[in-house]
Amino acid sequence: MSIETDLLDILEANAGVSALIGTRIYPMLLPQTPTLPAIVYSVISTMRTARHGGRASIGEKRIQFSCWGSTYSGAKALADQVRLALDGTKPTTEGAALIAGEHDIYDTETGWFHISMDFMVQYQET
Repeated sequence: MSIETDLLDILEANAGVSALIGTRIYPMLLPQTPTLPAIVYSVISTMRTARHGGRASIGEKRIQFSCWGSTYSGAKALADQVRLALDGTKPTTEGAALIAGEHDIYDTETGWFHISMDFMVQYQET
């Protein structure tokens, strides 16, 4: 099990998120002809705390969740639910997910809106 899987489980179990998208959460890219709204997630960076005499045991990932919608209000409503579901949660016994930034984007090619949200997630390496 990975930290990404833990976060996806939290989102899929959240009533506010699932009411808007069901299970439309995708890694890296939207499908070619997506049903919106939907979420795309990707790992932006991974940092590990080094220890003398052994391997790292604490990791931190910056994970981006892009909330896509055909309207700005739809994308924003989904982003609000994702923030409420993830910000401050403890997806593992050791660690927490905290929002690190949010950015509103309009895609001129598709005419769709998305809210890009970065979360810093600390976790215990296995």
